[in-house]
Amino acid sequence: MAIDRPSVRVHRVLIVENDAHVLHSLEAVVRSEGFDAGVTWSGREALALIESQHFDLILVDSHLPDIYFGEFIRLAARRARPSIIVMQSRRPQPTSVRRLRMLGASAVIDKHDLRQLRLLLAARHARPLSA
Repeated sequence: MAIDRPSVRVHRVLIVENDAHVLHSLEAVVRSEGFDAGVTWSGREALALIESQHFDLILVDSHLPDIYFGEFIRLAARRARPSIIVMQSRRPQPTSVRRLRMLGASAVIDKHDLRQLRLLLAARHARPLSA
């Protein structure tokens, strides 16, 4: 007789970052917080991944080598409706945050402040998974 086990879906995070060192650091934090991580350096590849896979959260660098990140946010928000977090190399300025939110970003964080990322992920764990 088989025992039914409840299925548990792990939160999935897509990290889009073109700096390999930063990418690996972010991936390590995401995985250490209990999330599954997909990674790419390419905005166009990320859009293709969003089309074919489910992600609960997208962390995207504000400087992508192959697509303007504002266009990436607009397209990603339209395609999948996950939470999109923009990562900048410095503390986000209020005018920049407002502009990015208008494009579809859920939040803007400093990508070098891993404490901010951990807090964001902890808050995400507290919310129910999207269907």
